[in-house]
Order: sequence, then C-alpha cells, then structure tokens
Amino acid sequence: MRRLPIFLVVDISESMAGQNISLMQQGLGRLISQLREDPFTLEMAYIEVIAFAGRAKVLTPLVDLMSLNPPDLPLGSGTSIGQALDLVMNRIDSQVIKNSEGKKGDYKPLVYFLTDGAGTDNANAAIRRWKSSYSRSAKLIAIGVGKYADLRIFQDISDLTYRVENSDLSLAYKTLIQSIKDSIQSQSRSVGMGKDMTPEVRETNGVAIARGNNARGIDENFAIFIGKCSRHRLPYIMKYEKFDIVSKNYPPTLPYEIRTQLEMLPREVLQQLAAKQPEGFYCPVGIYAADSSFDSWSDTSGVAQTVQASQLMGSAGSCPHCHNDDTSGIHRGCGFLCDSSHSTSVTCPHCNMNLYKDSGGGSGFDFAINRSKG
Repeated sequence: MRRLPIFLVVDISESMAGQNISLMQQGLGRLISQLREDPFTLEMAYIEVIAFAGRAKVLTPLVDLMSLNPPDLPLGSGTSIGQALDLVMNRIDSQVIKNSEGKKGDYKPLVYFLTDGAGTDNANAAIRRWKSSYSRSAKLIAIGVGKYADLRIFQDISDLTYRVENSDLSLAYKTLIQSIKDSIQSQSRSVGMGKDMTPEVRETNGVAIARGNNARGIDENFAIFIGKCSRHRLPYIMKYEKFDIVSKNYPPTLPYEIRTQLEMLPREVLQQLAAKQPEGFYCPVGIYAADSSFDSWSDTSGVAQTVQASQLMGSAGSCPHCHNDDTSGIHRGCGFLCDSSHSTSVTCPHCNMNLYKDSGGGSGFDFAINRSKG
C-alpha cells in the first residue's frame, strides 16, 4: 500500500503562549479524530508532527492515523523557520519511500507549516535547498495563524500560502483545523483514485498573503521576556503587545488606571510621549508557565535586544509557579527577569549570582530588560 506522508510543522515559540498553544493542542486532537472518520484518509495517510521554536524537533514520527496520538506541545524561545524547514527535508529523505525499479514508492508528501509570527533565524540556505531538491517532490502549504503571522519567507517555495484570522480566537482555530482536514481528505481521495493535485485549503476567514521575504530576527509586534521563578527555578513567559499610544484605541488588556490617565491627556501630549519613545509602548497580554524543557527548545545564540521598563504599560501578572506578585526583579549582571520573592537577598536563577532587585514602578529610574526573540 502506497502511503501519503503528511508533515505537520507547528510553531511553539513563546508568542504562542497562553490561549494559542492551548487551542492548537486541542485542534491537533480534533484533527486526528476527524481524519480517522474518512476511509480514504485512514487507509493512506501517515502523519508526523514536528515542532519548532528556537530549535526544531520531531514530536511524533511518521505513523498511520490509528497509531498517532496527539503530542503535548511544549514552548521555547525563538522562531527558527530555517531549522524547521531543514528538519522537514531531512525527514523526507529518511522517512519517505522513493520509487524503485518495479515498485512505486510513497505519494508526494504534504507539508503544512503553521506559524503565528515571523522567522528569527536566517532561512536562506534552507529555502535554496528546498527550491533545488524538494519543490517538485513535495507540496508545502504555509498557514499563518493570526494577524501577526509573516509568511513572506515562504513566497518562493509554497504551493499555497494563506492566513487564518478572526477576532474570535477559538473560531479561528476551528476554521484552521477544518481547512487542514478538508485539504488532507481531498488529497487522499485524489491519490486514491489515481490523481495527484495540489491540495485546496478552504479560505473561510482567510486572506491571501502579500509577496516578499524578510526574516527580521525578532518579532517586533510583541515584547516577550523570559523570567524564572527564584523558588522553583522554572521559566515563565511575560508577553506584551505593541500598541499605538496616540490613537486612544487601546487594547482591552491595558490596565484601567493607565488607560484612564492616557485618555485624559491631550493628543499633543501623547504625540510628545511617542516622539520621546520612538521604539513604542507595550501593554501586558499575560504571564504563562513554561516547564523544564523550555531551554532545550530555545535559541541560545544570544539576546536580540532590550526593552526599557518605561515602555511597558502595566504588569503582566504574578509568577505562575509560586504566585508571587513581584516578577520585576532584574539581575543587572545578566539582564534577565525573575520572581524576586519576598526576600531582599535572592540568587538569580539564570546565572546563580546575587540578584540586584529593581522595580519598574516607583523606582525613579529606568532600566533595560533583555528581550526574547519571540
């Protein structure tokens, strides 16, 4: 029996923290269950799940649908699309059965690349490799999740590029999973009947993506910080979203006190504030727990840049591990945040040196915080 290999490549970068990763986790389970209901797909489809953040790894190897269990999705720092694409090509080489004399191999594999942000590594070599050796032997469908997904990097290699976007995040993910399911089932039936066509992804709530290619090295739409609980020494992700301070069309997560103060200021004053801080301002989205596997998925090549504490409008919340409200401790030796506990003497969980405790609120001075790549 000839197989239809399918590679699901899923973004697990820190920008996915919170509802995104939870809905993606649920969506994978729903996708597998629904695909098992179609006899063509159940007979032919073999699926592998690859995850990528700063690093890319195989979560579940290529197996038939009945043997596939939805993997738990971890989190990591960075969005290394180039690494993920290289891993997909390596897996195609090692897992997909090629045609041989007197015997046909697997059908042309499908690769679904799902991301919610922008690439943070240099993917040029991986793209050249795909174009020269895989563009005719595999099909790549690039799917952006949400308004910040930058898919321009796929402009020359994807058979289809589209975006799922909806103000109702839950509905957006349901649309995404339904689209992938329809695409896989359509392709399964086509090859089962002796045809081979480019899969069609339903574009409900989706729009075409503009062409262009620019791996920016950092996702500028968010300011994301990696902290560590000084008590449990486990990482957490503090997520902030950039907003326009002049517009007065402020995100709902902007704290009420700050929103009220800004709304009372004349537009001219807001323009002056924006001019003094050209890098922009960020409002809190949330703070999310990560587990001990976080570092193994993360890009450790160095900190991309910093953000000043004065750019952050409000607290992201308490430590998700020990529930301490003070997550603003910063060690000047390494520049990373940590839960500074209730003690004046704390060992930095990042570098194991004594912590110098600063606080953004009422400290009377500004300081830089190391920013994750997003």
